[in-house]
Amino acid sequence: MKRKIILFIFLSGFSGVLKTVAEHSLDTGEAFRQTARFSKAQEMVYFIRSTGDGRWLPGARGLGAYPETRELKWLEAGEYNVSWIGVGMSGKIHQGSDERVNVSGAKLPAGDRLQLNNVEGLTGLSGDEPYQSGSVIIELEGLRSLDWLVLRPDGEGLFPADFSIQTSVDGGAHWHRVMSAEYVFFPDPGKNEVWIPLNRVVADALRIFVPRGNTLGQDRFGWRLAEVSVYGDGNYGWQVNAGPNLDTAAWSNLWLYYGTAKNEVHQRFDPWWETERPLDGGMLAMGSTLWFYWNALKLTWMGPSADRDKLEGFIARV
Repeated sequence: MKRKIILFIFLSGFSGVLKTVAEHSLDTGEAFRQTARFSKAQEMVYFIRSTGDGRWLPGARGLGAYPETRELKWLEAGEYNVSWIGVGMSGKIHQGSDERVNVSGAKLPAGDRLQLNNVEGLTGLSGDEPYQSGSVIIELEGLRSLDWLVLRPDGEGLFPADFSIQTSVDGGAHWHRVMSAEYVFFPDPGKNEVWIPLNRVVADALRIFVPRGNTLGQDRFGWRLAEVSVYGDGNYGWQVNAGPNLDTAAWSNLWLYYGTAKNEVHQRFDPWWETERPLDGGMLAMGSTLWFYWNALKLTWMGPSADRDKLEGFIARV
């Protein structure tokens, strides 16, 4: 990836404003690492990446005192203005600076868009009760490993400000929270689609839970979505010999929660934790000899990947 700095100078009278915009060049499918930081406060925050191609990518919560670095990719060539938005649990919103990304190369496939059996409650709710909860239930054609949940706004400012994502492996009889996909004070995305990463969680149903509606006017509250899409496939991270699909789902999700911990909440926006115990869920590795055996077991279970290389280096240093 090539990088250069472009300087734009705007002059007005005797005063001058100097604005620097970082410009990057990469190929389609190549990862661009963007770092965002909210403030030095000890407030929990989450970041939304605006990729410049009509996508908003929200992430998990973490402490605002620490930076979050995420990898962004584009499947089509073009020039994209990339930025980020930081949202605090108090409702404070911070807008990050823009960066320009020039992408070249052939168009790449977007992945498999799954067939939905049924979508209930898509139009949301409208009424005079501010804390009337609602939900959108999405049924899939059997158990699937899920990459993305895509929410398309209605374009009229009714995208829910507070919502969370839940999954089920038994058709909705029991629901499980996706800890990394719980949002409050979510800003209006306008015409941008909201792409929520699910990191290969296995489910046969999804639920978008909205605990309260937006304020629409005097004594009126509500929310609305125009469309939902789900991307994924039928390949599982773990296979259970002679076991039902439900066992396969359970083992795959157990590894996701406590193995790679990609759908968990981490104070430093990173599943690599240096203390002896996790905070809110699983950890990819913990820097203590007490956890050495568990870290070594994980190494034997992981295929070739950047996480495996990092874990191997971590074990060598302990």
